[in-house]
Amino acid sequence: MAGTRLLTRAQAEGRVRTDVGGTDLFAPGASLAWLSDQPALAPRAGHLFDVVASALPTPGAGPVFPGAEHTAAPASPMG
Repeated sequence: MAGTRLLTRAQAEGRVRTDVGGTDLFAPGASLAWLSDQPALAPRAGHLFDVVASALPTPGAGPVFPGAEHTAAPASPMG
C-alpha cells in the first residue's frame, strides 16, 4: 500500500513518530473525509486536518506535509 510506504519512509527520515501505524492514519483520515461531507462540520474540516496532522511529527521535525497547511475545507466530491 502506498500509504504504508510513505509512512515508513517518513519514519525512517525521523519526520513521523515511530509508534504510528497504517491503521492509526487510516481511521482519522476516513473520519476527516466523512466530516467534510457533513454540512455543519465541513467548515472545520481543514482545521481538524491540521489538528490530526500536528500529532504525527516527531518533536522538532517540522511539518509532515510541508506546504499543505489548510485554511479552508476541501470541496466535497459529492457536491
